[in-house]
Amino acid sequence: MFAILTGFSRIYVGHHYPFDVLGSIIISLVISSIVYKYHPFLEPIANAIIHIYNKIPLVPKMNEKKDSIESLSK
Repeated sequence: MFAILTGFSRIYVGHHYPFDVLGSIIISLVISSIVYKYHPFLEPIANAIIHIYNKIPLVPKMNEKKDSIESLSK
């Protein structure tokens, strides 16, 4: 809802044309559906990235199970 209101406000104040906002809505819906469809394939990749991130010294550590994509979808 917030994204829709932001899109309309961008048109109202003259920062974007209506087709700019419509194009961004379509692109976001397509990318969201792709990520939703390939979630089982993408989750191990995200966990591997988190694992590599946790090996970097002097960086706050993330809990792999807590911060995985699976916990975000619940």
